[in-house]
Amino acid sequence: FIRKFQEDYRAEVHYLVENYRSNAHIIAAANCLIAHNRDRMKTGYPIRINTARASLPPGGNWQRNDPVAQGKVQILEAGEPGCQAIALLEELKRLQGSGLVDLGHCAVLGREWKDLEKVRGVCEEHGVPVRFCWGNHGSFPRLARIRENADLLEWLRSRRTEAIDADRLLEQLAHLCPVTTLWSDNLRCILQQWGEETNNIPQPVPAVEEYLYEILAEQGRAKSVGKGLYLATAHAVKGLEFDHVFILGESWHNGSPATLEDERRLYYVSMSRARETLHLFSLPTVANPHLAMLKGDFLLGRKVAPLVDEQPARRTYHLLGLEDFFIDFAGIKAERHPARQTMERMVAGEPVRIQQRNSHLEIIADNGVAFARLSKKAREEWGERLEGIRALRVVALVRRYRDDVADKAFQARCQGDSWTVPIVEIIC
Repeated sequence: FIRKFQEDYRAEVHYLVENYRSNAHIIAAANCLIAHNRDRMKTGYPIRINTARASLPPGGNWQRNDPVAQGKVQILEAGEPGCQAIALLEELKRLQGSGLVDLGHCAVLGREWKDLEKVRGVCEEHGVPVRFCWGNHGSFPRLARIRENADLLEWLRSRRTEAIDADRLLEQLAHLCPVTTLWSDNLRCILQQWGEETNNIPQPVPAVEEYLYEILAEQGRAKSVGKGLYLATAHAVKGLEFDHVFILGESWHNGSPATLEDERRLYYVSMSRARETLHLFSLPTVANPHLAMLKGDFLLGRKVAPLVDEQPARRTYHLLGLEDFFIDFAGIKAERHPARQTMERMVAGEPVRIQQRNSHLEIIADNGVAFARLSKKAREEWGERLEGIRALRVVALVRRYRDDVADKAFQARCQGDSWTVPIVEIIC
C-alpha cells in the first residue's frame, strides 16, 4: 500500500511539473494536437507556460538564441529515413553551435526501436556518444547485479557497522574497477553526487546502501544509463523530460478512429517531453497522420537536405539478455577453470565473437576461450544467422550467486559462491 501511494505521488508530481514549459510554441503545438481527440487527455488541465517565465517571448530563450527557428516548433522535411538520421545530427550540431546545448539533455524519440537504429548507427559513425538503453528488453538484469555495482555493494555489506565518506567509496571503486567502463563511470557519478549531498561527511553504511539501491532502481526504471544522446521510443519516456526533443517521422500508424486517437495520444506524449525546443521530422515517402493537424504561427517548416552526401550503413542491434544464455555455464566449472578466469578479467565494452562448437553456440574471448554458451532458444534464433553478424561486444557482466539456483541438485554441482554471466550486443 505504501509503495502504491509513493508511486501515485511521484506520478502526480511528474504531472504537475510537466504542466509547465518555458516555450509557448511547444505548448501551443501539443494542445493543438490533442484538441482533435474526442477522448481528451488531462481534460481541464491544458499544459501552460510557467508563471515565473511568462515574461519571456513565445519561443522562450531560443527566440533569441536561434536566429533560424526562433524557438518555434520545427517540421523538418527530410528525404528517406537514412537521410533523416544524418539531417538530425546536422540539426543537433547546429543547435550545439550556440554553446547552450548539453547533449545529455537531448532526446531522439521514435515510434519503434527499429527506427532509432539508423540514428544510432549515424551517431556511432560520427563519434556522437549515445546513452546505453535496453528499452523493452525483458531479460536485462537488475542493476544491483551488474558486476561493478554488485562488487561495491558486497564490500559495503561486510562493513555495515562502519561510517564511510564519499572519498573512501571512490577510492574503493577505483580499486575494484581499475579499468573504466560504462558501469563504473555511472557508479562514480552516483558516488560523487552522494558526496555533494552529504558534504563528504561519513555516513552509516546502511544509509549508503539504501541510497545506492534507490538510485540504481530509478535508473532501472528509466532503462538507460551513461552520458550522451538519449534514444528511446515514445512508450519509454512517459514521466521524462528533455530540453531538446527530436521526433522521427516514420512508423506512426493510421487506422480506425480509435486507433488514431491512441496514436495521437502517443505522439502527444512525445511532443510534451520537450522543454525548450521541439523538432518533428516529416518524410515525403511516409505518411504521418499527426503533422497535418498542426497549424498555427507556432510552426516553422523547413526542408533539411543533409550537407554530407552519404547513405549510412544499415545496422541492426540485438541484445542477448539472461534468458539467451545458459546462465550457469561458468558456475558448473571449477573456480580456476579458464572460462571463469577469462570472465573475471573481462570488462564491459570488450569485443568478442560467436562460434559454433559441436552442437552449441558459444561466446569466445580474444584468447580463444569459450566463456559463455547460448541457450537453446537463442541457438535456434541465431544458428542460421551467423554470417550476417558484423560484431559482438560485451555490454555488461552480471553477478549470479549460488543461492540463486532454485534446483538444489543442480546447485550442488555449482562451484564457488558466485560467477559471472555476460550481456552481449550483436551488431548485424
